[in-house]
Amino acid sequence: MSNLLVNTFHKRLLDEGIADSRAPSIARAVQALHSSLCSLSLDSLKELRELHPDLVNLCLRFERDEDKVLNERFDLIYKEVKEVKDDVAELNYHLDQLISEDLNISLEALDARPLSEVEKLRLMYRHHFEEITT
Repeated sequence: MSNLLVNTFHKRLLDEGIADSRAPSIARAVQALHSSLCSLSLDSLKELRELHPDLVNLCLRFERDEDKVLNERFDLIYKEVKEVKDDVAELNYHLDQLISEDLNISLEALDARPLSEVEKLRLMYRHHFEEITT
């Protein structure tokens, strides 16, 4: 499969006007980089994407036509992030309900407050519940 990727990427480079004397070595170099990225842990891959997005995007372009190993790994990362965000959103919703009840205000009134103030209240309530549960 990787030879097919190299050949496909090599052809794409040639079609895009890259010199035929350089296209093979560029395709092999990108293949080596792609292989290295596919072997990274998800955490390392996330960090690399933040620090060097161009490297990651190049490898994603390399695998555009065939094997989608790197794309699948990023799908896992985004799924994890979405699950965490969903969990945080659910927790925040419940915290907001408790805060609004304790302050005797509606959820809409709480939402109207500055986010920094609401976040401080959420943090205070989280600490309170951690103390109760430990």
